[in-house]
Amino acid sequence: MKIIRELPGSYGSKVELVEIDGKQYVLKTWKVEESENEKLFLKTLEENNLPFLGVINNSELKSNQILLEYIEGSPKLPKGIENFVKFGEIIRKMHDIKYNESFIINEYGEKEVIEWSDFLKNALKRGLKKQRDEKTDLSEELLIAIESFINNHLPIKKSEFSLLHADLHLGNLLIKNGGLVVYDKNPEIFSGDAIYDFATLLTHYPNETYIQTDNPDNLHDREIMDTFMKGYGFDFLKYDRENFDIYFIIKALLRYPSPWEIYSKEAIENIVFKKTR
Repeated sequence: MKIIRELPGSYGSKVELVEIDGKQYVLKTWKVEESENEKLFLKTLEENNLPFLGVINNSELKSNQILLEYIEGSPKLPKGIENFVKFGEIIRKMHDIKYNESFIINEYGEKEVIEWSDFLKNALKRGLKKQRDEKTDLSEELLIAIESFINNHLPIKKSEFSLLHADLHLGNLLIKNGGLVVYDKNPEIFSGDAIYDFATLLTHYPNETYIQTDNPDNLHDREIMDTFMKGYGFDFLKYDRENFDIYFIIKALLRYPSPWEIYSKEAIENIVFKKTR
């Protein structure tokens, strides 16, 4: 296996373009459970006739590595608003892969069932700990208010669960043979409430939903989300807003601060103190 060069990677992973017997592949090195999640995720897409990246077996791989097919140039979906219809359509097809329970995949590639509300409680705990450990500008008063707000809305009970990606944004889509491939899965949860997947997406486009700004980079946020939901076929901001507010806060806590999501603090405050639309 010959390493050609390092590629832009996902958070926490090392991604390299490699060559084996004259053919190029992508080698990702990260935590074992992340590798196992990505393998099963891509296998599940393939089994359900959705576009996928091929996973390559190779004896040189370590347990925390995965070898993927390489698409020349790694073409991404253009950011034009109209393309969010296609984005919504492929995510709806992914979410149509259903399960009877919510679960994670551990480092052994095994399913571990977890009650949906227990997953949310654990995620909230991790998010609060992150903010306190990193001493961010989310005040202790706000963190206490967040915890109280979310606990007052739990438990959230669901009877149907979907395959989740848990880190949806344009950077985790590739174009392959004219279709959209979702990849680079977050391993925190494998099956859960479908609309949890949209929390990361909306942290990128919060204007006119959770905040109000004249920033030109965010002028079309609501149009983008409306277009995405048109492709998806369900307006979760209208019909499941209360649960989505909880999911948004939890995901924002786990990611804040982020240079790509500069309004997360304001959005959290507006939800907790009921200042949103």
